[in-house]
Amino acid sequence: MTLEMENKNILLALAVWGCAAVAGILIGSTPSVSTLGYLLMIPFGLLILFKPRLGLYTMMFLIPLQNLAVFSGSSGNVTLVRVVGTVVFAAWLLRKMVLHESFRHLFSARIFKIAGLFVWILLISAAWSDFDLWLTPFFSYIQLLAWTLMLIDLIDSRDRLKELILVFLAGTLFSLVFAYTEFQVNEVGQLIYERVDGSLGDANTTASIYLFVMPFLIVFLRSDQFSRIWKAGILLIFLLLILGIGATVSRSGVVSLALLALLQLLELQKPTSRLKYVIISLVVIILIYPLVPLDNISYRFSLLSSGDLGGRAWIYRDAIDLFTASPLIGGGLGTHVGEVVISSHNAFLSVAIALGLAGLIPFIALWVLTWFQLSRAKQEARTRGNAEMMAYASAARIGLVIFLFFSFTMSTELQRMLWLYFALGEIINRLTFETKAGAVKPSQFIYSKNMRLQSDL
Repeated sequence: MTLEMENKNILLALAVWGCAAVAGILIGSTPSVSTLGYLLMIPFGLLILFKPRLGLYTMMFLIPLQNLAVFSGSSGNVTLVRVVGTVVFAAWLLRKMVLHESFRHLFSARIFKIAGLFVWILLISAAWSDFDLWLTPFFSYIQLLAWTLMLIDLIDSRDRLKELILVFLAGTLFSLVFAYTEFQVNEVGQLIYERVDGSLGDANTTASIYLFVMPFLIVFLRSDQFSRIWKAGILLIFLLLILGIGATVSRSGVVSLALLALLQLLELQKPTSRLKYVIISLVVIILIYPLVPLDNISYRFSLLSSGDLGGRAWIYRDAIDLFTASPLIGGGLGTHVGEVVISSHNAFLSVAIALGLAGLIPFIALWVLTWFQLSRAKQEARTRGNAEMMAYASAARIGLVIFLFFSFTMSTELQRMLWLYFALGEIINRLTFETKAGAVKPSQFIYSKNMRLQSDL
């Protein structure tokens, strides 16, 4: 790529992100000004017609900041990431139609077949659902599926996969800044009830997003593609993310940190590598121990000893009763626990009470497919000696296990993070099998040359 072309791409990127930022500020202002903000989304859409990935990266950057800009609409509150996502999808779809680009590779993907069946069940469930309750979650699922397909289409190389992760990491860093501000303002550590959410609106969601990037940071730390200065910065970010999870006082987040440490240890086969890992982990614990709000975390865990799991036991009982009342087709999309809308705090229970076994089976199948694709990609990458794709598959698989744990304690079925994992399974699997055997040069290997591929992974 020439310097002139690269400069044009940078200017176009700044124009795209500038439009999105100014539009968000204006939309969040007074009603008289918000119209101008929505109008500014028109040039934003026109710009990303030429560079649709910039629109996708804008979405990825905004996901860790989704509650930073929330606007009131006729159908309820709307986040900036949803407004941007709608424009990005429309521009992407229009571009493909105008250029007569094929959708065949998307429709033939395994994830589309299973997710398509799930969507058909969602659509049919309107027959036995309360329509007012059915409408919002139905279109939320449609948007998530559309976003998943757009990810699969646009992330078509290893470099773009890395760009996607780095852009998400950048958004996460901004979230950390807001989390630190909340930490100081709310005096977390002094006021035992306080937690931070880093502009995500929910502390548990914040912890799950921070945990998403951590396995990939470990990949970057072990890479030859980053200098020592960059690695020092990556290590600092890793430590800050641990502190951020502590500040959320999320029980699921704290347990998931321990799970992440265990899974990473199991990835190593050489005894010397495991010993180094344990020593480094102990040093990290010693460094962050004085900075973590331990009293708040202890208080949160003490709530579980009451016998009702901090109030969730009765929610689980009621959810199971709703499921057993209509196990085949559920109570309809939008069915919830209690007289007011209460989350089931379990993604699988949420789907089960709404759609019964008819919806639960394809939902579980999406999880199984993603695990299978990442495992298959990891094995294929090992066979081909493609250390980079093997590292990405391992990191995504570890993240999937951690998010599975979160999904047993949170209703994650409508979270973008879950569908991002589903998309990564398809993307990493495709990129691994499309790479020709022996096409990866030794200098491109993501792990250090003095580490043996078979021994360490």
